[in-house]
Amino acid sequence: MLNKSPRIIIRLLIVFAFVVPTFIIPKPSYACSCVMPGTPVEEFDRVPVVFEGTVTRAGSLTRSAWLWPILSYLPFEYTERFYNRQIQFTVTRAWKGVEYDQITVQTGYGGGDCGYGFTTGRTYLVYASKVQKGGLYTGICSRTAEIGRAADDLAYLETRPVLPLPPDRRRVWGWLGLSLVIVAAGAGGRAWIRQRAERSRMSKND
Repeated sequence: MLNKSPRIIIRLLIVFAFVVPTFIIPKPSYACSCVMPGTPVEEFDRVPVVFEGTVTRAGSLTRSAWLWPILSYLPFEYTERFYNRQIQFTVTRAWKGVEYDQITVQTGYGGGDCGYGFTTGRTYLVYASKVQKGGLYTGICSRTAEIGRAADDLAYLETRPVLPLPPDRRRVWGWLGLSLVIVAAGAGGRAWIRQRAERSRMSKND
């Protein structure tokens, strides 16, 4: 009975080696697949937003990142809500669709979703499309590029009028609110000091 044990173990190992791999789903490789953009003129006419800007903040990937292996198989209209890597720009020049000097654009995670790898502190020419939720999206399938690689685009865009770029009202109101808080705190501090001095003087007189 004991002599049969090694044979049983060997047979089980053989079965395990052949059967288990059939239940293992290989990890798919993700590759960006898209229609390459047209000429600068064509892309300018196609997209609603075109600007030159410097990245001030590149948001980190959110908890939705773990969903990417599933989302990559779905059409974009079902998955755009998860493409939430937020890239904030200070706009230096704008030719289309920009109202203020600050703007936020979404992009993908990179790889299969065709997201663009923006780097904080660098300047880009951005072609952005609108998504269903009202935000903006760009990726490597557009003519978005680092400014040093966008000579052909700039040659065309510089023939077009540049949009005025007033400061973002939210930022203006934020600074105004902060200023009011500082002024109020200063006034309160001065009043408190005067009150303490008055009490000290009165106690000495007593």
